Amino acid sequence: MSTAGGQPHRVGANFTAARHPIWSPDGKHLLIIGYTSQNAFHTSSLDWWLTASDGGVALRTGAYEALIHADLNATESPHIRDVIPTPRCWSEGTHNVIFSASASSGDTLNLWETGISPETGKVSGVFKRLTTGADDEVEPSCAAEDTVAFTNVEDRTAIWSLPFDLNRGAQEGVLERITERSPAWVDHAALSSNGRFVAFASARSGHGNIWLRDLATGQESHLANSSFVQRYPVINRSGNKIAFTSFENGKRLVYVSTTSTGGVPEKVCEGCLRATDWSR
Repeated sequence: MSTAGGQPHRVGANFTAARHPIWSPDGKHLLIIGYTSQNAFHTSSLDWWLTASDGGVALRTGAYEALIHADLNATESPHIRDVIPTPRCWSEGTHNVIFSASASSGDTLNLWETGISPETGKVSGVFKRLTTGADDEVEPSCAAEDTVAFTNVEDRTAIWSLPFDLNRGAQEGVLERITERSPAWVDHAALSSNGRFVAFASARSGHGNIWLRDLATGQESHLANSSFVQRYPVINRSGNKIAFTSFENGKRLVYVSTTSTGGVPEKVCEGCLRATDWSR
């Protein structure tokens, strides 16, 4: 819609979902992430699309296949390719689109650029790396000529504990960090009912795997070492078994492992997203 007001008009009406629009330098087009299927997880329906800002026909850029071919990913994990990097800004000086992505080695997110033809709407297929920082470099913003501002992010996460009375809705103790802060991601902590063990997912070994911490002794153990990404641990009521999700070659599987080290995880479900609880 006009900055002066008035009625808005829809752009890209043929998309099931249309997100993250950015302007072309001439202001005549919008570059968006578009999805055209009525069903979920059809990667053939996902791409960057170039559509006229007046609501005209959208042109598929071919960015998704080009990014896959170039081994560029929207996450730091080389095993998860469910998403496509988001175009962040279109440089007026170079006429290239700048975005944040990681290379196939699964390293940090850096800034990249690629060209798009305003006439054909196709990406060039050539991707140039603009930054090589050790931390995540995200949210680029294009200024005049060839100047780009961006955010440099250094994440350090840990698992914390807070004693709480759910019946009274009140805190009962002080907040306590129970794992060391680490630049490797740590998430989805699961506490056993007896308060003895905490299971969590972390990439501290180089791969996203499941870890177990004994709160009584402070010892941590690598529960199920794997080159595949593992997440979403859930401990059973007695605290002797853990269910978790593994992402393997485009498939999601659920495994169960004992809390004792040295055991081999048992595959209990293939094609399942995640376990959320154990029956009593």
